[in-house]
Amino acid sequence: MGEGVRRIGEGRDHLSRERRSWNMSRIRGKDTTPEKVVRSLLRRLGYRYRLHVRIPITTKPVGRQKAQRAQKPSFSASDGEKVAASRMR
Repeated sequence: MGEGVRRIGEGRDHLSRERRSWNMSRIRGKDTTPEKVVRSLLRRLGYRYRLHVRIPITTKPVGRQKAQRAQKPSFSASDGEKVAASRMR
């Protein structure tokens, strides 16, 4: 093909290389199939959760506080291992 002829899909990017890199670094996969499967299973097991919630982080050390348990415990990796172990018995 000649120099002046552009093929489909070969246009110049209107963003700088740095800006395109910055944009792409912020794109994340959401609601992927494995994520939906895990959420569905957790929900059927009775776990409730929220997506995209900011967790407040304090910089000063906090003393030991007595933990309060909700009616339905929230899910964490250690809870999942305990649940799986108790169901295998």
